[in-house]
Amino acid sequence: MEKKRILDLLLISFLFIVIAYLVSGTVSFNSVGSAVNISGNEQNLSASNGYVNGSVWTKGGVTEIINFTINITGPDSISEVNITIPIQAYRLVNRNNRNVTISMNNKVGLGDGLGFPSVNWTITNTTNIVILRTIEGNYSTPNATNNFPRLSIEFNVTANDSIEGAYVWNVSFTDNVTGSADIESTTFTTYIDGLRPRVTEINVTDGTTVLKASSEDLNSSSTKWLKNTSITIYATINELNLDEGALPRVFYVLNGSQVNITAAAIVMSVPGGSANGSSIYRLNATIPVSVLRGNESYPVSFIIQANDTYNHPYIYNTSAQGGFNFSIDSYNPTVTVTPPSTTSIDTSASITYKCAGSDTGSGVSSYLWTLTKPNAQTKTATTTSVTFTGADTQAAGTYSLTCKVTDGVGYETTSSTYQFTAHLTTSSSSSSGSSSAGDSSSGAAVEVKVDHNLAKEADATVEVAKKEGQSTTISLDSKTSHTVRFKKVTSNSVTLVIESDPVEVTLSVGESKQLDLDGDGTNELEVMLENISGGAAKVVMKKIAQTLVETTPTPETTPTPTGGTTATGKSSLTWLWILIIIVIVVAIVAVIIKKKKK
Repeated sequence: MEKKRILDLLLISFLFIVIAYLVSGTVSFNSVGSAVNISGNEQNLSASNGYVNGSVWTKGGVTEIINFTINITGPDSISEVNITIPIQAYRLVNRNNRNVTISMNNKVGLGDGLGFPSVNWTITNTTNIVILRTIEGNYSTPNATNNFPRLSIEFNVTANDSIEGAYVWNVSFTDNVTGSADIESTTFTTYIDGLRPRVTEINVTDGTTVLKASSEDLNSSSTKWLKNTSITIYATINELNLDEGALPRVFYVLNGSQVNITAAAIVMSVPGGSANGSSIYRLNATIPVSVLRGNESYPVSFIIQANDTYNHPYIYNTSAQGGFNFSIDSYNPTVTVTPPSTTSIDTSASITYKCAGSDTGSGVSSYLWTLTKPNAQTKTATTTSVTFTGADTQAAGTYSLTCKVTDGVGYETTSSTYQFTAHLTTSSSSSSGSSSAGDSSSGAAVEVKVDHNLAKEADATVEVAKKEGQSTTISLDSKTSHTVRFKKVTSNSVTLVIESDPVEVTLSVGESKQLDLDGDGTNELEVMLENISGGAAKVVMKKIAQTLVETTPTPETTPTPTGGTTATGKSSLTWLWILIIIVIVVAIVAVIIKKKKK
């Protein structure tokens, strides 16, 4: 029984040792002490010199030495190392293997203290795989208790010059000591900078107008204009390896034929900091108004220089030109209005004004006429010459007119105010020949249409409340129209202009004045400012006397007698005397006859 127990324990121990041996007999990659580095013609960009994530960069188009330092732990020996090259990014240089070397760190003091034996390797490479195999035994430790030394594998590669990005290398290790090959693998990442910075979406703005390089607005063959104010230049840059310590710069000249990197420069900023892991950066630079010239128009040229950390500078400008181009307009346009020879018209007539604008910089862009009618309504037109017809001038009163000229960058100039007066025809007459009954007709007065007719209002009084700039129309005799314009309204006064023949009067609250509107020496209208509320002045207007039209007699005509034609009034008196004499004679005859009968 005791012997069986001992045999069972021995069997279990043996199995444990075998299992432990099998489990421990695995090649394992140790990241500590393992790395990939590139050296040669260009610097190795890593965390030590400021680049994020310790990335290893290769400059496109340049042959450099790539070095894999590999640290492996485990008791087994290594019989083969395979390195898979990202063929889309790199190519091997000198494929006769003379540039591929292997070295081992000699760890004195480990194991038996004699270090590691010398191991020879065969090296085979295809288009994208480097294979290393041992010749004399396997690459292993002196005993099973020590770590493997680090392998150092170097060979030359050239990175493609038309790509930019991250590329993955696969490294695998084979152990064939245990009877069946154990394979462990890991990956390393390197970066290629094979492209210069790409600057796109270049545009320039004065805050109102935007000029885009993509639309050829910045090509000198087609001059575009901006205002004389601070000018901001925007751009987008695509660069995975942007040198944020040397941001792109804008070089510019004023009134110069060509711009280069010796001109004045402004460093472009990156709003919000870096690209936050993206390769897209938004940039801007502002040429301050203090740098720009004053009261003149002039051309501006600029170029953009961008850099990456491998010193890939690139100048962005227009093809075959000294730089992107635009011009600054410092002048307001001029405006000239030509009025008609007559500025007093009948309400049914038309009137024409002409406007001419000029601009020495960006040129005239548009015209805008604004007509203000007596009732404060407005009408606009956008032609250089404008004609207002009876449909526009049907209300009697004074019309105001301005012309505004706008140039290509938005500068504006408005002309002086021009006025014309429209009058209503007060009467009309017509005559006709005698009718069959011998009647004739006479002319009749035409009643005007106004807002308030004081000849018909009760007590000849009306109250009107208007704001500044508004107007109303009145009549005192149903025949003549007057426009009452509220020229100015303050907190305690109002200034009125009553026209056609303008009469201006200013009233304080509670004050009244009498006015002569037709120039006959008699005041016909009384106006009084009752109050001012909400910006509107309430005015009471009262008719206090007859107008000149009302006091002027209307000519009459005398009907022609039907009994004959009488040349003068004397003829009519002759017939009267004849009639009187006949009556007297008849009376005398009657008296004589009466006496004889008695």
